Amino acid sequence: MTAARTTTTTKTLAEALVALQAAAPKLKTDSVAKVPTKGGGEYSYKYLTLNSLTDDMRPVLAEHDFAWVTMPAGSTAEPTLRYALIHGPSGDKIEGEVPLYLGGSPTAQAHGSAITYARRYALLAVLGLCAEDDDGKGASVPHGRRDERPQAQPMSEEDRDSFWTELQSIGADAPLILASVGMSTKLAEWNAADGPKLRAAIDDYTAQKIAKKFNGHVETGVEA
Repeated sequence: MTAARTTTTTKTLAEALVALQAAAPKLKTDSVAKVPTKGGGEYSYKYLTLNSLTDDMRPVLAEHDFAWVTMPAGSTAEPTLRYALIHGPSGDKIEGEVPLYLGGSPTAQAHGSAITYARRYALLAVLGLCAEDDDGKGASVPHGRRDERPQAQPMSEEDRDSFWTELQSIGADAPLILASVGMSTKLAEWNAADGPKLRAAIDDYTAQKIAKKFNGHVETGVEA
């Protein structure tokens, strides 16, 4: 009589990640941020909160034997967020570290916001996911004026300085970001309606930088 054999198959990290991406739910933006302008108006944009992203993805991560870990790291001068996507059965992991952008306000609140932002985009980038925006570009148009773009209202000095600080921290790519949304490098020419598209362009740039950080940061838990 031939003895029965038990075969155990362990998926690799790549195989498990492919299965996770196929099972991932459609992620939809669930919150609206309204930003007042100095001129008395406001613009808004939609985004996916970290709470909703975590609630949607935690069960899927667990189902495919993944653990997702993030923690503050770096130094006071150069704070970062350390992340790791760990595949339990194989011990393999994708890990790395991304910078936290504090702008010109290195306060505790700024650190908290930067950590939340980085945690959200790091998870989306590592898993290769993105959030859908039901309203599309319509959410970026100033409230109450969806059918026209206000041309005459200049961007407030406060908003302009805040954006400029962020662009300075980005460095040499700043002119490319401005050009991608049709904006001049002359701050005096920036309009209030430019705020949402510039915000989106900076966010996209940051997300791409985070994604690039992931390349080459795959470790295996197997030793020779």
